Amino acid sequence: MSSVEGDKDGFVSVPGLLRARASRYPQQSPLLVAGSVPLTYGGWDLHSDMVAGALARRGVSSGDNVGLVFGGMDWINYAIGYLGVLKTGATAVHLAADLDHAELRRRVEQTGVVGIVGGVRQPLWGRYDHRWWISVAELISIGGWPTEPRIRGEDIAEVLYTSGTTGPAKAMVNPHGNLAFGHSRAASQTFDDTQPMLAPMPLGTPSSASIAGMFAVTTKTTIIVCDPRDIQGIGELVERHRVGSLMLTPWLAMQLIAAQEVSPRDLSSVTMIGIASAPLPASVGNGLLRVMPQAKINTAYAQSEAVPAVVLNQYDPKRPRAVGKPGPGTELRVVNDAEQEVEPGTLGEIWLRASAPRRRYLGRPARDGDEWTKTKDLGYIEDDVLYLFDRASDTILTNEQLVSSIDVEEALYEHPAVTQAAAFAIVDRVGNQRVAAAVVTRPDRHTADLSDFVAARLNRHERPQFIQRLPTLPRGITGKVLKHRLRRQFIG
Repeated sequence: MSSVEGDKDGFVSVPGLLRARASRYPQQSPLLVAGSVPLTYGGWDLHSDMVAGALARRGVSSGDNVGLVFGGMDWINYAIGYLGVLKTGATAVHLAADLDHAELRRRVEQTGVVGIVGGVRQPLWGRYDHRWWISVAELISIGGWPTEPRIRGEDIAEVLYTSGTTGPAKAMVNPHGNLAFGHSRAASQTFDDTQPMLAPMPLGTPSSASIAGMFAVTTKTTIIVCDPRDIQGIGELVERHRVGSLMLTPWLAMQLIAAQEVSPRDLSSVTMIGIASAPLPASVGNGLLRVMPQAKINTAYAQSEAVPAVVLNQYDPKRPRAVGKPGPGTELRVVNDAEQEVEPGTLGEIWLRASAPRRRYLGRPARDGDEWTKTKDLGYIEDDVLYLFDRASDTILTNEQLVSSIDVEEALYEHPAVTQAAAFAIVDRVGNQRVAAAVVTRPDRHTADLSDFVAARLNRHERPQFIQRLPTLPRGITGKVLKHRLRRQFIG
C-alpha cells in the first residue's frame, strides 16, 4: 500500500490522495463511463493495489518505465492500471491504442519501457518487440500487495506526449510534485461541484491523464467520460444526467452547436463550460452562449510543459480575445527578444511559471534559472488581462508586418457559410510569405463573396491571397488543426 503521509513539505502523492478518498468515501463514484458500471474510490484503490502487487512480482519497481496502452472507452481499466503503476514507484508512460506500429515502437524505444499494461494487444506486437504486454484483468487475477515505496515530489510520475500539432509528438516527463500540486489543478476549481461533469475525450492524451490522475482523485462530483466522436451522445448524456459542467475543446464546441441546430437536446442543466487546448473563436463562444444561455464559459490557457501554471478567464463576448489572469500559484510575464518585460499593450512572448516541480521534455536536463516556461506564444497585457495574439510559429510576416492567423480565422468565421477555418503562411518563389486559408463551408450557403467578405474585415496585409475549400480540415487527436499538413498540401 502507498503511504498517505506527506513529506516534510506536506507533499502527498496521487496514490496517497486516492488512499485517503477510498478510506473516507469508499462507495463514492468519481468516474462513470457512459454505458458502464461506475468506478468507486474503494474499488479503484483495491484493484490498483492488486495491479501494483502483480507488477512488483514481475520485478517492476522505482526507476522503471511502464507503458499504458488503452483505447476506446476503456477508462476504468486505464485508471486502475495508471494508479497501479504509480503505486509501484514506477513511471507511467501514456500511449494511445490507435497509434500505428511504427509510432508506438518509436515511443516505446524512446522511453525505454520495460513492458505494457494495456487493453487489446496489438496483433504484431510480439513480432517486433520483446517486451511483455499484460492486461489489467490478468494482473488483478495474479494479485499481490505492493510494497510501500516512498514517493518524493521530484520523482517522475509519468511521461506524456504532446499532440504533435506542429510536428512529431514530443515526450515530456512530469514529476509527482507537479502532478499533485496543491492537491488539485487550478483549472479544475472552475467547475461546478454539485452536479456531474461530462468530459468527452479520447484516451492516451495529457487531458485523459489529468482526468484519471488528478481530477478524479480530488473531485467532489462524478466525472462522466464518453466518446468525443459521438456528438449526439454528448447531448443525450447532458440531458439524461443533468450535467452541470461540460468540458469541451473548440472543435467539440463547434460540432455540438451544429448538432443542436439539427436535433436539439435539453442542455439547460449546464451552468459551466470549460474550454482548453486551443483559442476559442468568438463565433464559437457566442454560439455556445446561444445554445446554453444559462452557462458561463471558463477558459484555461496553458501549455503542456508549463502545467500547473495556468491563465484563467471567463469568456466575455465584448472581449473574446482575452485570455485572462494568472491562476493560483501562477506567475506571468510578457517579454521582448532581449527577454526583458515589455510595457502594457506591447506585443511579446508569453512566459509562465509555477512553484511546482517543472515538467521537462525527455532528455532535457534541468538548468539553474530555468523556472520559466517560454511558451513561444505571442500576446500582450492590458489592464492586467492577458490577450493572445498567436502562436509564434503560426504568425505570418507580410510586408514586414506580423499577421495573426487567429485574426484571419475570426474574419473567416464571421461568414455564415464557413464552419471550419485555418489560416497559415505559404512561401512564394522569391521567399516571401503570403497569407493562405483553408475553409469548410455549408453546402447550402452561398460562398462566392467569401474573399470580398473577409477583405472588408481585415487590413490589406492580413487578407488571404489564397482560400481553398476542403471537405474537412486535418486534425489531431484533440481536434487541433494540423497546419503543417495544410502547408504541405498547398505546396503540392
